[in-house]
Amino acid sequence: MKKLMVVLLSLVCAVCATGAVLASAAASVTLVPKEVNYSPANGGWDAYMVDFAGSTQNPNENNVIGTDNPYAMNKITYERGGSACEVRNIYVLGTNLAAFIHGADGNRVGAPQQGDKLTVLAGCGFLENEATDKDYVFLYNGSRFELQGAVEEPLPPESECTEITIKDLYHNPAWNSSNGAAIQIDFNNFAGGLGEWGVAATGTDYIKYVDTFGREQPIADFIYLCGTNMLMRIGQDLDHVIDKVRMGDKITFQKGLRLNKNEMLKQDVTYVIATPSTSGPVAQPLFVSDPTEFKLIYAEGGSHPAGTTCQLEWTIGPESAYETPAFESLDTEIATVDENGLITFKKEGSVTIRATVFGTLKEEATFSVTAPSEIKKIEDTIYTVWVMKGDDLAYPTDWKYEIVYENDAKGPVTDLIVGENLTVDETSFKKDEVGDYQLPAKITANGKQYDTQVTVSVYEPMDLIVKELGIVDWFSYATFIQYPDSSLNDGNLTDTSSFENVLDKLEYKRADGTVVEWGYYMLSGGNFCVMPRFLDSDVSIDNFNKAPYYQEGDTITIKAGMQFYRWTGALAPTETDRNAIKPGTGMCVVETVCREDMTYRFDGNIWGFFKEYTGLSVESETIAMSFGEKKDAGAQRVPSNATSGTISYQSADEKIAKVNSRGSIEGVGVGTTTITVTLDGGEAGTFTKTISVT
Repeated sequence: MKKLMVVLLSLVCAVCATGAVLASAAASVTLVPKEVNYSPANGGWDAYMVDFAGSTQNPNENNVIGTDNPYAMNKITYERGGSACEVRNIYVLGTNLAAFIHGADGNRVGAPQQGDKLTVLAGCGFLENEATDKDYVFLYNGSRFELQGAVEEPLPPESECTEITIKDLYHNPAWNSSNGAAIQIDFNNFAGGLGEWGVAATGTDYIKYVDTFGREQPIADFIYLCGTNMLMRIGQDLDHVIDKVRMGDKITFQKGLRLNKNEMLKQDVTYVIATPSTSGPVAQPLFVSDPTEFKLIYAEGGSHPAGTTCQLEWTIGPESAYETPAFESLDTEIATVDENGLITFKKEGSVTIRATVFGTLKEEATFSVTAPSEIKKIEDTIYTVWVMKGDDLAYPTDWKYEIVYENDAKGPVTDLIVGENLTVDETSFKKDEVGDYQLPAKITANGKQYDTQVTVSVYEPMDLIVKELGIVDWFSYATFIQYPDSSLNDGNLTDTSSFENVLDKLEYKRADGTVVEWGYYMLSGGNFCVMPRFLDSDVSIDNFNKAPYYQEGDTITIKAGMQFYRWTGALAPTETDRNAIKPGTGMCVVETVCREDMTYRFDGNIWGFFKEYTGLSVESETIAMSFGEKKDAGAQRVPSNATSGTISYQSADEKIAKVNSRGSIEGVGVGTTTITVTLDGGEAGTFTKTISVT
């Protein structure tokens, strides 16, 4: 089998897909939703997961991303504060239906709030023969969604449960969100569940989180990590602003904690966050000392101009003490201090900053704040704006600036907003002329204006040049459309919500005309990943080209107008995605456009370009040739790049002229005869050519 090889690291939920034929039929399998969980935006999906895992009816266990599930659309509703929200998209993620919910302002509603109601209506399912038979209502109680009217099955006794123990804890910043920090927990003896998302059997009731300041904090959620024997996303919500763990935070897992119903933690264990790093274990069992020594480290004396900042450092002893100070300013009009000890000086005067450890050890530092220093320069994050030829100029909303003073101190990072603190002179800009434009601009800071410029690149998208289509075994047997000769994109673009002219511009069909649904990712190197719904976890090298998977005669048509995108900014490689994009450094723009329909046909092993003929043509009606000479019949399909249909040739007198199956004519005797050229038995046309041999 021919394979398409591309360079790509695995993405979160790089998936299998399964398929459905659109038809109307009564459900033969009754589905029962078990849990509803919120998957956060940062590292997750910013969507609500309706989990059917654990149902004896065994619902769809595969993923289709980027395309709505027709058997679930309009079958899930969401209310907040008594008002209906819009469920705009519903994707399949394992045994979950992922609902993307928008509020009245058009934006995602974000994390759940007390009293939110999600309803799974009767008739909701994955495939045409799988559906719920009644409505299910889930209410959010402030910590989790509760199924109304549910009767919980009794848990098996401790004696019947497998004992699980904790191996390691990791801080996983990729899954942090405004809903809290993420701790990834590696359990011993956990059976796990491939493709499952949802809370553990006992939820968060058996977990206690006490921060370094001695405050108990709620656990946001406790969710299976898809496809591994770990749990993930214990997120503590610290005043709704912290999305990271702190040295000295303590987590207690209590006896009775269950992952699956028959797996239990059989003794209490407490961990303390010792090194909140981004790699390796971050916590250790609680064998620590209370702090007895605390000292702030800062430059004593001197002065700090208003508008600048200063970072406090500190030491805590003994070495076995793991704590983080709590900071406060005794005069917030003169200076403020954040939770990390970063002081921002606001106006002239004297201010004292107090730091407290363990509630008893206190240190104070006093600072003199002077009038603002002269500004030496303004540093900004303005990057090149890309505009497709003919489009209006639109500015990004993620630009920022920072003041640098004469003493090299820096002010706070501030948003740059065109029309407010950023003005741009667009006089020279011409949207209909390709090229780079340097537009003069001014940043207003501290009541003064500072010169900068905005580079605008007016461009035309490239025409799509497809190199090949290939089935990639290591990517769950998805099909990759590879177009490296018409792409410079080096980022993996996995947020499909902003892509236009994609889903309605590619069609997958069976030989009998049945349309197959599909999901997608847009990947670096000019690769578009198509994930047909019929794929599932059972696909392998032995059956990928047999029913119900890829079948001879399947076609993929890339329609005229389909757009492929490019990331113009920098990358921020991660452990799981070396081509992850770095927000705030560029734009996602249309790079390549398909100018005419392109169809590829599966022959049972590989994909090949396929184009239907519309007719047959020949260069001339007569050919004159000498004895022994060879000439081509000059016949071809119309259009010239058509691949379908068979051209056949027949000589009326082989004693004068012979013709082979490729249309090569040879004069073998003096005289005149005819060659008949036929395409597909005459259905597409027949021509007779007169051959004169001298």
